[in-house]
Amino acid sequence: MKCCNMLKCNDCGTNGKNILLVEDCEDEALLAKRALKKAGIAKRIVWVKDGAEALDYLHRECLENGTPLPQLMLLDIQLPRVDGLGVLRAIRADGRLSGVPVVMFSSSTEDQDVLDSYRFGANGYVSKPVDSRLYDSVLCSISSYWVVVNRCPSAVC
Repeated sequence: MKCCNMLKCNDCGTNGKNILLVEDCEDEALLAKRALKKAGIAKRIVWVKDGAEALDYLHRECLENGTPLPQLMLLDIQLPRVDGLGVLRAIRADGRLSGVPVVMFSSSTEDQDVLDSYRFGANGYVSKPVDSRLYDSVLCSISSYWVVVNRCPSAVC
C-alpha cells in the first residue's frame, strides 16, 4: 500500500509521530480519522472535541506528562468553549508549543477566517472538501507533507 500514492507506508518513518485532530463534529472526526488511518501516515491520532480540550491535552499530556507533541495539529475554526483561532493564539504565545505545525481544517471558505488564521500563526489553511474521495486525498496530502516530508524542530519531533 502506498501513502497518497507517493510513499510506502513502511518507509514513512512514522514511529512516534502523532496528529492532533481538533474537531467538534463526531462524524467529521470519524471521517478524518478513517482517512488518516487509511493513509498510514501517523502512529497515533488523538481526537479532541473542542478548543479547551486541545489546550488541556497539549499542556497536561504533552508538557506535564511527557507525551510527545503532535507533529501536526488539524484545527477546526468553529469550536465550542475556545474557538480554533483562540487555540491558535494560545499555542503561538507559548514558546514550548509554538513550533507545533497547525493547519486550519475548516468548512469555512470566508476570506476573513483565512486571513485571521494566517495572521495568528497558522502554517496552512485548508477548506474541507465535500466529496469523500477528495476529502481522503486532501487529508493524506496534508499529513504526508507535515508528518513525513517536513522537518520539524527537535523539540516537537
